[in-house]
Amino acid sequence: MSRSTKYSILTCAAVSALFSLSAQGAEKTNYQDDVLPLFRNNCLNCHNPDKKKAGLDLSTYQHALAGSNNGPVINSGDPEGSLLYKVVTHAEDPTMPPKKDKLPDKELNIIKEWIAAGALETATGKPAVSAKPKIDMAVAAGAMKKPDGPPPMPHDLLPEPVVRADRAWATACMATSPWAPVVAIGGQHQILLYNTDSLDLLGIVPYTDGEPQVVQFSRNGRVLLVGGGVAAKSGKVNLWDVTTGQKITDIGDEFDSVLAADISPDQSYVCLGGPTKVFKVYATRDGSLVHVIKKHTDWVTACSFSPDGVLMASGDRAGGLFVWESKTGAEFYNLAGHKAAITSVAFRDDANILASASEDGTVKLWDMQSGKEAKSWQAHSGGVLSVAFTHDGRLVTCGRDHVVKIWKPDGSQIRAFDAFSDIALHATFDYVGNRVIAGDWTGELRVWNAADGKLIGHLNSNPPPLAERLANAEKHAAELQPTCDKAVADASAAQAAVDKLQLDEKTAQANAANAKKQIETCQAQMKSAEESMHSAEAAKKTAEAALPEKQSAIDRLTKTIAEATTNRDAAGKLVQAAKDNVDSIQKQFDAAKSAADAAQDEASKKPDDAGLAAAAKDKKSAMESAQNALASAKTGMKERADQAAKISDDLNKAQGELAKAKDALEAGKKALADQAANVEKFRAAHNEADAALNKAKAELAAADKSIAPMAGQIKAATANAAKAKTAADAGNKELAAAKAEIIRLHVGQFFLTVYSAKQELAAKQTEFDQMTAAVKSVQAELDNNTAAISGAEKAMAEAPTRLKQEEAAIAKAKEAVAPAQAADQAAQAALAQKQAFLTEANALATKLWVEAPKTPGDKALGDAAAKARNVVESLTADVDATKPVAAAKADAFKAAGGAVASAEQLLAKDKADLASYPKKIEGWKQALAASQADLPKRKTAADAAAKTVADAKAKVDHLNAEYQKKSQEAGLTAEASAQKS
Repeated sequence: MSRSTKYSILTCAAVSALFSLSAQGAEKTNYQDDVLPLFRNNCLNCHNPDKKKAGLDLSTYQHALAGSNNGPVINSGDPEGSLLYKVVTHAEDPTMPPKKDKLPDKELNIIKEWIAAGALETATGKPAVSAKPKIDMAVAAGAMKKPDGPPPMPHDLLPEPVVRADRAWATACMATSPWAPVVAIGGQHQILLYNTDSLDLLGIVPYTDGEPQVVQFSRNGRVLLVGGGVAAKSGKVNLWDVTTGQKITDIGDEFDSVLAADISPDQSYVCLGGPTKVFKVYATRDGSLVHVIKKHTDWVTACSFSPDGVLMASGDRAGGLFVWESKTGAEFYNLAGHKAAITSVAFRDDANILASASEDGTVKLWDMQSGKEAKSWQAHSGGVLSVAFTHDGRLVTCGRDHVVKIWKPDGSQIRAFDAFSDIALHATFDYVGNRVIAGDWTGELRVWNAADGKLIGHLNSNPPPLAERLANAEKHAAELQPTCDKAVADASAAQAAVDKLQLDEKTAQANAANAKKQIETCQAQMKSAEESMHSAEAAKKTAEAALPEKQSAIDRLTKTIAEATTNRDAAGKLVQAAKDNVDSIQKQFDAAKSAADAAQDEASKKPDDAGLAAAAKDKKSAMESAQNALASAKTGMKERADQAAKISDDLNKAQGELAKAKDALEAGKKALADQAANVEKFRAAHNEADAALNKAKAELAAADKSIAPMAGQIKAATANAAKAKTAADAGNKELAAAKAEIIRLHVGQFFLTVYSAKQELAAKQTEFDQMTAAVKSVQAELDNNTAAISGAEKAMAEAPTRLKQEEAAIAKAKEAVAPAQAADQAAQAALAQKQAFLTEANALATKLWVEAPKTPGDKALGDAAAKARNVVESLTADVDATKPVAAAKADAFKAAGGAVASAEQLLAKDKADLASYPKKIEGWKQALAASQADLPKRKTAADAAAKTVADAKAKVDHLNAEYQKKSQEAGLTAEASAQKS
């Protein structure tokens, strides 16, 4: 801060005191008018720009809000959550001012009112932004049940170790996620997160506030708590989002390292403790302190919330173990029993049992229903250093005897694992209770199978840098490739052998099936041929028997035809004779008709000529007679013709039947020949089928003989192929894992650029914030100097009147001194006189009280003694009543003298200040000019810084988008992990 600014602040304070400027406009308690004078009187000897003890400078408003090395000490709007108020009220160590009584209540109220009102800089200023922004981390709390959806797995964690030491370091702290295969292991300035299934390093959580001493997962596994600090200097708890790798907030601002901490199931509170012996509870929403518990008599070394969030447990180095109500902070149980330091506490999932481990070597189970010890056993000689439950109630412990052990819920031992070479510091189950992870003082980290106690593998407490891990992964993949290729080739060859044997077996089985089928076919063919041959032989016999009859029919028909031919010829002659007779009679009829027609014509010409008529009639009768003869001849001819036709038809029919009979004879002969051929054909087919049957039987016997040993050969070859495939699958899996690790590490390398860009952005943002604060500071100095000049000029203008008033006040005060002194002297004299009377009366009364009992019969002496007692009591009451009056008169006289002195001092100070105003005003004007010249430069610098922030943010956005793309392609995103799970 510039000298002119200091003068400005001091002068403003002086002007305020002299001319009651603060009273004119101090409707609101503010830094300049009310708090700075208080700081100047009590705090600035240590907390100024030169000394800046603990990094805290209270001499300016901006520096006061900036806070100490451990962060802000003023939480605007929340006095009880502000470290400054807590230390000045002696509510928290280290109390301020150091080794002195706390400030008067009036001054404490000023500080409280200032913070509560928003920590204003001036009466017209704006409230400060709270140093702890409010966040909402609350979740539904209840029994230990697995949350819906995929378990929270780490993503976007720093892949590069913060520290790479020369050797492995002792395991500082350890915890596993309750629902995911993740273990967190604390080391030097960092937390290592490993996958408990694959034993791969998932990433690093840096702890920049010192050395981590405690790590815990929230009950849903989404938040990682890391606590620690710098011994005898500072302590803090970080809360991280496991799924995004982003810090959520910081909790606590301790003056020593945090040794124990936990987060409540609903994530609303964090409890913590350490060497200060104080057990505290903070709200995660704004970092405010909720409970301060000072019951412990030694370092708080262990603490835990119950899974239902109702209770908290805390243990200390002296063996003290307490259970508290989490909402009120009230003591619930005082669990006495351990004889040495409490090293670890853990609640069972149902919250009904609390386990505690101690340096006295015992583990104790406490019933939360009764507050009584339910079980106690000697677990590790020398001391137990860690205890943890798994979901089914089993416990795992470790201790100074180098051994890790698993216990049943009733405390009976299940097994002890192979001992470490040094003290076993921490042990825990994985998320399903199938594996145990533990670490010792040398930094060795082991992973065992909980079921059989076999060692599964190791974790590296001092992982190499990313580049070295990538080189090792690439080398490992290159070494695996030939072995994997050979295993694949061997598996392929083994499978080919199996395939060939199976094909051979299949071929042999097919051959056997075909042979069986051929046998059946041949047998059927033989049967069919035999049946057909029998049928053909029968048909042959039938055909042979039918030939004589067919020949006889031909002979008979031949004879019939010869006879029919003779008859036909005779009938033909008769028909011709009848025809000739008809032709002759026809001619006679034709002549008779012609004659009849002519006679009729003559008669018709001469109707009256009877001779003509008779002649015509005779001619007609001759014609009719001829006509009847013709008809009779025709009928005879027809009958002859019909007989001849019938004879001809019979002849034709006989000839046709003869042809048919001949055809039938030829057909019979042919059928006989065919059936004879068929007999030979079917006999040949039968013989051929018989030969094929014998061949098929031979082939079936050969196939059956080849199939018999194939089952054993195939079984052996299949086992060999399975073994080769298992080796090939294992090789492929290992190679794929190695290649996936290479891809993951390459993506991790790219993330380093993203991380670096984010760090650069944060640095530039800090630089911008500092420049913005500098602009505000210069503006504030400009405003302060302007106000100081205005106030001083006003004070100089009002000074004559004010000085006259103060001179008049001095005169008036002096006038009040003499009466006050006189009244004081009179009161003191009256008191002295009354005290003298009381002394004399008391002496006389004492004599009377002594003598009266000696002469009981002297009534007058007895009455005098009684009266003397009454007088003494009356005088005593009068003296007691006079003392306050005398004291008040003395105070009034002292006050009158003090008023004169104060008025004279005020007058002298005002005169001195008035004489100094011209020089001070000149200094303020110079400072004002300097601020006016400096302000544009600072604004320009702040604008330039804003641009660099924007550029850095654009770079981060670009790199982060590229990183997300690479992560998605590599299957490393949260969505990809959820799909895999």
